[in-house]
Amino acid sequence: MQMKYGKLPKVYNFGRIDSKSISDRILKNSLSFLLEGVEQIEKRPKQSIVSFWTGVELFIKSILVDEHWSLITKDPKSVNHERFQSGDFISIDFSQSIILLENIFNIELDKKTKRAFDTLRRHRNKIVHFTDQEIADKNALELCDIFAEMSAVWEELNGLQLIPIDFDDNTVAHLYDNITDAVENHRVILEGKYRHAYATKLRHIDSKEILQCACCNYKAVILQPVNDILHETTCLVCNDMEDVIKIQCEKCKNVLLLHRSETACTKCNHKIDKITTVFNQRLKRENSIVATCHRCSSKSVIDIDSIWFCLNCYSYHSVNICECCGAYVTHGTKNSRLSGCICCDEFDEH
Repeated sequence: MQMKYGKLPKVYNFGRIDSKSISDRILKNSLSFLLEGVEQIEKRPKQSIVSFWTGVELFIKSILVDEHWSLITKDPKSVNHERFQSGDFISIDFSQSIILLENIFNIELDKKTKRAFDTLRRHRNKIVHFTDQEIADKNALELCDIFAEMSAVWEELNGLQLIPIDFDDNTVAHLYDNITDAVENHRVILEGKYRHAYATKLRHIDSKEILQCACCNYKAVILQPVNDILHETTCLVCNDMEDVIKIQCEKCKNVLLLHRSETACTKCNHKIDKITTVFNQRLKRENSIVATCHRCSSKSVIDIDSIWFCLNCYSYHSVNICECCGAYVTHGTKNSRLSGCICCDEFDEH
């Protein structure tokens, strides 16, 4: 039979890699390494941090693989299905994983997340390359630091669920629960760090200026001012760092330190409008622009003494003008004349 429009197409026999299945397997391996890292911290601290960091790297890669398996290969052109599934490929490093994660999901990891990752990564590299014994005979303060860094990273990983995780899978659910339990059970390690922090720093500070840490529950948080309104809190025990704003309640005149989730006065329970309150109290009042944050989509980014800060998600920014709609936004506007911005998207939806 002669084809009117040419030959029949060739038939190829091929099997596609199930990226979701690979992602699930990598996630389980990741959680196993993370659990092993926490559980070994007192007996084998050197191996502990190595195992835990391996789990961190795999956790990020499991997110990337869910999008497509080739994303974690350093040279996708040189890897075929068979070689990939047999493990015969060179994987990307952690910094490349983070760049891909941000680009693919169109996000920017916040300062706290990146700081937690980088602190543990540097500690792991130091131990692997320069420590030839088990953490200087299990130095108590270094054990505290390692545990605090692990705890901070686990908290960030829990908030980094960019893909659906099947908690109906008993293995995944149990591993998550076991890691969380292991972290809580080892918090006693931090007692030594608290005693050291108290002896060297805290006892010299007025107790009214020391806050209780929401992460480790020790009263060991000190304030570091960025300006009169913006402050950073640092826990001297678990190293947890948060941004807070220092403002005065307009009703009872109580001076408040408000964290991201807090919106009411702790004394009189008056509802705080953060934008209005900060505008009324900041030092330089000439700039009253309110920009839209690309992270949380809230119109709550204001200039606080030459620092653009989002009062909804507590993140630092630079602000640009969209060439399409003229809105002030925090993401790049280089091609906004054609692609618009998040404010243009909102306008289109209505």
